[in-house]
Amino acid sequence: MSSSMTKFSKVEDEALVECIAKYPPIYNPQNKNYKDLNIRDAIWKNIICSFTPFTRVLHTSKY
Repeated sequence: MSSSMTKFSKVEDEALVECIAKYPPIYNPQNKNYKDLNIRDAIWKNIICSFTPFTRVLHTSKY
């Protein structure tokens, strides 16, 4: 079985966690926008576009 997952370095992992921490609606169910899928989708798209390591994933996946 082949895996298509991209492995990030520890520094990239930490950068991603810091980036995600800026957007409570994607991880905090107490946030008023947590259930708004349009907002959460827009946030994830912003994270993907702004987080440099994901550019590798975008070029190697079907996302």
